[in-house]
Amino acid sequence: MPKFLYATIISFLSLGFMALISPVLAADFNVQINREYTLEATGEFRIVETHSVTNNSTELLISNSNTETFHISVINSKKDTIQSVVDGVKIVAEGVERDYTTTIDENSAQLEVQYPRSIRGGETITFSIEYVNPGLVEDKGALIDVYAPGFAEGFKFEEGQTAIKYNTVVNVAQSYEEENFVIPSEHQSETGESYRMYSFTQESLIGTTIWLQIGRTQNYNFLITQEANATDASDTGFFNEYRLIMPRDIKESLISQTVYYTKISPEPFQIVEDEEGNLIGYFKIPTHQNAQIILEGYAIVTNIGVEADETNSGVIGDYEGILLDEYTGQAEYWEVDSAEIQGLATTLKGDEQNVYHIILNTYEHVIDTIDYSQVKRFGLNERQGALKTLQGGAAVCMEYSDLFLTLTRAEGIPARAAFGYGYDSKLAESEQEAHQWVQVYLPGNDSWISVDVTWGESGPALIGGDLNHFFTHVAGDGPNTPAMVERISYGDDVELNPPDFAISVTDSVPNTSEMLSQQQILEKYPEKSNDLAKLFKDFDFSSYDMSQLSILFILLGIFITGSSVIFLGYMFISSKKKKKKTT
Repeated sequence: MPKFLYATIISFLSLGFMALISPVLAADFNVQINREYTLEATGEFRIVETHSVTNNSTELLISNSNTETFHISVINSKKDTIQSVVDGVKIVAEGVERDYTTTIDENSAQLEVQYPRSIRGGETITFSIEYVNPGLVEDKGALIDVYAPGFAEGFKFEEGQTAIKYNTVVNVAQSYEEENFVIPSEHQSETGESYRMYSFTQESLIGTTIWLQIGRTQNYNFLITQEANATDASDTGFFNEYRLIMPRDIKESLISQTVYYTKISPEPFQIVEDEEGNLIGYFKIPTHQNAQIILEGYAIVTNIGVEADETNSGVIGDYEGILLDEYTGQAEYWEVDSAEIQGLATTLKGDEQNVYHIILNTYEHVIDTIDYSQVKRFGLNERQGALKTLQGGAAVCMEYSDLFLTLTRAEGIPARAAFGYGYDSKLAESEQEAHQWVQVYLPGNDSWISVDVTWGESGPALIGGDLNHFFTHVAGDGPNTPAMVERISYGDDVELNPPDFAISVTDSVPNTSEMLSQQQILEKYPEKSNDLAKLFKDFDFSSYDMSQLSILFILLGIFITGSSVIFLGYMFISSKKKKKKTT
């Protein structure tokens, strides 16, 4: 767009010449800007942008001392590409390629080209720029993310008598998979012979960036390493028991996650599936050994197609008692019964009965009233809970989630915490971080859905889940239950650190028949049952007479007495037993 426009007043005086008056701010000018972004079948992201500057005035002249300005940007993870993008630029005005000056910042560039002539009333000059910009495309894993810039809040499309009109189109070659989503949702789409076309008005791009995610499945590779440090230098024959959360399958209305394991080392003595469906591996490590517990595998996250909205989410009266009992109550850090929480929940809910509308109102309130704290993120990051967050405490993802979850519970909507990774394709693998969000239950489609309030702070509302979230587990009884890792140990009180996660995306997954699914690991390492209880449960007493039963119970008493003596001796020797957990 024009950086500025100088105008001169055209006057026909009695002496018969044109008088040049001091430059004034342009008025009565139109600037039409058409931006076309095309993802070609070859992978090139080609951009053509035209600026048509029209002088509608009969009194003003646009001087040839003006310059026309173009802006080029790349996403942060590709800021090193900005110079190569600029080097490939071609700018044309009135059919002639023009020279231009360039100013480059870290991830953007400003290009200026001189007006080839002045523009009189009723005249137009059209400038065009064409270039390839790989810095707006992320091809990571099985997904392709395509971006195009929008406009900052408060951007002025009209100033004085100058009006600027933007038309923005993104084309995607038909050879690519279907789009997973298009942001902003306010757009027009059309399918042509070679491309799928998405058109955006300038109003829909205020305060947002265009984001197309191409593909319906994302693949994650995970490597989880838990350090198991020795607690006793001598080889006493005792073991430390580690209980470690293992990534699990998830099925929501919009997305599903299926996990496959390629390595579990050492072998667990059991894998337990808790009431929430979480997987907990139990490992025994000799107390005198330094070892590592390693979990490695893949997770396939798929869009299965049922989006949540006001038409299918149901109403408050649809909930059944069991969900209300288990997922609307108070817990540590979720102060549902607080008068302050209850008062705000009542206000936000009002007379609304539609579950989706209540969720959206609460979502927007949390975003509008708390701010993300980079200081807390990189400093002392201790959980403070929903109430302190509401009262102004510093917030990162766990505060956003705790507050939203607590408010929705207070509104009568079942909610639980979800943990894992929120994968941001614009960040390097080493910058990906552990993340917390929320699951809410929708009675209308009888399913849990993901709600990520933290991501809504810097983008559109994420209600319903997406392919950029990798689950480890969920928690309904409190954010620390179950713990990420627990240890029952003997010997010294050695520090227990949380597991180390390495999460990456991959374009494909090896043959799943050569890996172990969730069901297969549960079958391979079943939960150890209480054999004595099982014996009495299955025993057929009716087939024995009283004398036989008497002998049986005498033998059983001797067995229990002997076992008790052995157990007490064991407990005496192992009096250094300690339990430790980390979340």
